[in-house]
Amino acid sequence: MKIQIIYDLVYAVDIASATSGGNEFFVELAAEAAKTYKVALIAGKTTPDARRLLAGVDPYDGGIYGDCELPHTCPLKAAKFLIYATKVLNSIKFRLLHTNAHPPNHLNLYPRRTIATIHHLKPASLHPLARLIQILELKAPKLALHAPHKIALNAVVAPPILRHAPPQIQHMPRQRVLVVMIGRLEPRKNHHLALAAFKIA
Repeated sequence: MKIQIIYDLVYAVDIASATSGGNEFFVELAAEAAKTYKVALIAGKTTPDARRLLAGVDPYDGGIYGDCELPHTCPLKAAKFLIYATKVLNSIKFRLLHTNAHPPNHLNLYPRRTIATIHHLKPASLHPLARLIQILELKAPKLALHAPHKIALNAVVAPPILRHAPPQIQHMPRQRVLVVMIGRLEPRKNHHLALAAFKIA
């Protein structure tokens, strides 16, 4: 008789990568949790760099995203990923599900204890379903929501990476102030708005 593993934590992310902001956060979170708990990670694609970090995590990789580097560049594959992830969730036992924005957060409709992570909301101009996706993402039942402030009620702010302490804010003379904005140089990251806001501030 085969004994089924019960996972303490199951993470679900469309592309497990160690080179792209939110997804890297999620991979490092799973790797850190695996030092203490029994952890699985469901992904539509796992890059080699992420695979090295996830050595202590049981992988479930659907191989769905293929050559896609970023999920939003292959939006039609989201449905395939959600079907695959649901099949995996139905075949394993687990205590807590933690999902990563944006399509994976729809797995929070799954009737288990869940946590959702939202790093930012997609702009409505990204594709015709963007507004509907974010409404569903915010309204899905969940135990907790990790999100930037003011995105949703009852939000919980997640630390960037568990093993790092929060940065200390230092007050410096005006001429020594350094402002850093981290993100890919593409229009949807709104660097131009950040520059305009900094000028006003």
